[in-house]
Amino acid sequence: MILKSIKIFLYLLAGAYIIFLGYAVLNDPLKERDFSDMLQKEYDSVSLPKSVSEPGGGSQVGSDPIGSEPGGGSPVGSEPVGSDPDVDGQDGSTSKDSVSVKGTWMNESGIKEPNPDTPRGDTVIKRGKRTSLHLPMRKCAGTESGDTEEMVVALTFDDGPSIKHTPEILNILKEHNVKATFFIVGEHVKYYPGLTKRIFEEGHIIGNHSYYHPDFKTISRKEVEEELTKTSKSVQKITGRYPLLLRPPYGHCNDTVNQVVKDLGFKMITWSVMTDDYKPEIKAEEIKKEILNKMHPGAIIGLHDGGGDRTKTVKALPEIIRTLREQGYELVTIPELLNIEPYQ
Repeated sequence: MILKSIKIFLYLLAGAYIIFLGYAVLNDPLKERDFSDMLQKEYDSVSLPKSVSEPGGGSQVGSDPIGSEPGGGSPVGSEPVGSDPDVDGQDGSTSKDSVSVKGTWMNESGIKEPNPDTPRGDTVIKRGKRTSLHLPMRKCAGTESGDTEEMVVALTFDDGPSIKHTPEILNILKEHNVKATFFIVGEHVKYYPGLTKRIFEEGHIIGNHSYYHPDFKTISRKEVEEELTKTSKSVQKITGRYPLLLRPPYGHCNDTVNQVVKDLGFKMITWSVMTDDYKPEIKAEEIKKEILNKMHPGAIIGLHDGGGDRTKTVKALPEIIRTLREQGYELVTIPELLNIEPYQ
């Protein structure tokens, strides 16, 4: 009887060991080390400029969205910061290079991490339900446009940086010698520090668009404070400058939000000209037409470089810039339009 019990125990132990080995093999991250084909697809999906070097052999600053950062160093926009900068008390040091592949962020060891372009988990919870960007901004104590009759307008972009569309937009702006204002999501800064640095070093203004892109009306005062300070500190770690310009997600505010913004010294910027460029079914020509139809001196134009597929926005942007200039408009940044300081 004892021998029979021992045999049964050994059989069960052997079965458990086999199951354990099978699970370990199936979930071994090293089995995904060979992902060159996947990486190639990611590279192919990014719009690269025709040349990555200036005449004479010098490198073009920030021209390759998955190339080197200005002055050499790690890939632009490719390395996630290891911790939330300044918030959890860690030093926010940069981890090994990694590349976004579809719904995951795969580092050089083959370990999968979340990709901010595919929100999930805590991000989904904190962002809450998406709502229309055209809801009235009556409750926001911010600035919709410049008080001027001069033919000047400010071009702004929300929800980035995006590994695909932000470099495409930066390339277009550089080609047309336009400086814009980017209201960026702090969570994306964590994953794309090199791309954030490129925006800053190419002379564009970086503004605060919250950390997780929640509806400010649905969260507490403390959470609003954390969303703002966490984002600006993340940018400061990379650029050395603490953004003071704020665009509230969805243009949603209430008295509490307005008071927090005032208490923390931020300057709220909304918009006077925006279109549905965030809708998948919209066409590039429709984006251009709606923007131009709403144009006026001192306008703050709202477009999107992140948060989803912005292919139509990228396609419409050169035509918008050319037509505005043909109509006599000068494109400036928010600080130039409103004569305010963008950083602390």
